[in-house]
Formats: sequence, C-alpha cells, structure tokens
Amino acid sequence: KPDLIAYEDVKFTPSEAITKFSAARVIARAATSSELIGAFRATLVTWAEENNVPCTGFPIGSIKRKATAKGNAPKEAMIAACNELFSTDFDPESYSSTGVDNIADAAFITLLADDQYGLGFGETIDGDRKS
Repeated sequence: KPDLIAYEDVKFTPSEAITKFSAARVIARAATSSELIGAFRATLVTWAEENNVPCTGFPIGSIKRKATAKGNAPKEAMIAACNELFSTDFDPESYSSTGVDNIADAAFITLLADDQYGLGFGETIDGDRKS
C-alpha cells in the first residue's frame, strides 16, 4: 500500500487553433481523450479515498516550473534539469525512443509532492534543499 500518490494531472490541449471549420474535429478528439483520462483519474482517486491514501495531481505547467522555472519548458529542458539536479545521464535528444522524459517528469512530481506534504525528499539532494 503506498503512503502517497502523486501524478501528472493531464489536461487535453488542442494541437491546432480552434476555428469554426475545425471545432468538430477538436471536440471529437477532446471528448475521447477527456473521457479516458477522467476514467483513469476517477478509478485512482476512488481507490485512494477507500484506502485512506493521500492522492494529488499536479498540472503540467507546475511540474515544468518546478524543474525549469518556465511553465512551458520543452521536454529537452526537463531532461536537462533532471540530469543537473539528480545527477542522471539521460540523453535529451532521444527521449521519444527511451521515455526518459517521463522519468524526469516523475522526479519533479516527487519534489512537488515533497513540497506539499513535507516528506523531506528534497533535503537529500546534494545535501541542500532545492525548490
């Protein structure tokens, strides 16, 4: 049983500007994505509530700001920040084939959870608390 669940709170963002001609396509895509994400979130939160496990999601912009001080940082910057803070050696250019961008996100989600719940993880990084 976990003591805490923290996750990336994904929101659907259209990949194109919404115009009167593309609105139906964007809405159709958003509905499917939102329904799936909502079902996952509902299952997770229900389980956490039933098992008395704190559960919180962090918006993508907050995760990126924690890592890079920019809420719209690209994946390469997130990976570089992870390498710098956690002494990892991930290749920022090959994230699409390796998935290290997800590891970087998870590392910074852990730090955000630490900030929120005072778990003390951040104090062990290089002997100095990083915010």
